[in-house]
Amino acid sequence: MKAGLIILGLSVSLNLSAQGVPVPHIFTTGNPIVASEFNANFQELSDRNDTTQTQITQSASDISTNQSSISTIQGNITQIQAEITNLQTNTSSQLLQFVGNSTGTVNGSQGIRAMTELCQADFVDSRVCTTEDYAKTTNFPASIPNTTYAWIIPSNVVGSGNGLNSGAPVNDIYSGQVGASIANFTCGGWRIIGGTGLRVSGTGQFWVSACNTPIPVSCCK
Repeated sequence: MKAGLIILGLSVSLNLSAQGVPVPHIFTTGNPIVASEFNANFQELSDRNDTTQTQITQSASDISTNQSSISTIQGNITQIQAEITNLQTNTSSQLLQFVGNSTGTVNGSQGIRAMTELCQADFVDSRVCTTEDYAKTTNFPASIPNTTYAWIIPSNVVGSGNGLNSGAPVNDIYSGQVGASIANFTCGGWRIIGGTGLRVSGTGQFWVSACNTPIPVSCCK
């Protein structure tokens, strides 16, 4: 029996040594095996096994977390790619769609900023329409009464007129309106209450009228 324990102890010691990690007690041939030392070796192995299992579990958890993060990143990349595509599409066209008139009103001398702020109060990320935006809109909102007028910005003016008496009028291609100068379409740069500016009716009819009357703003986005 003693010889068997000695052989077993030698076998355990050799196996432990083969792994390159020393254990508390090494048994050699001919030396008696003490039960407490033998048990201490196995306890050491058990503790090492527990530690290894904990590390494996943690590694598995880390892998799962990383996979989740990778999925999130891939989702973000897909969204960014879609936004880039949308931006490229919008950049290539440079045209917006008419979405409606502002509920607030301004006269023609209050400036583009005041007009844009009225649009954004009703339609997020919108701005004042240009005549080209309006003319090329393909999906108009619900019907707007024909008697409702709104300011609109000229977008393609041709001609050499530069004053009321120039004798060479200018024309906004999309509205079809004619004036002595661009100032006649923009209330003198949207700053002169006594001037004239472009406005559009609910059915898309364009007019040049006095700037002193507060009216809504045509909004595009």
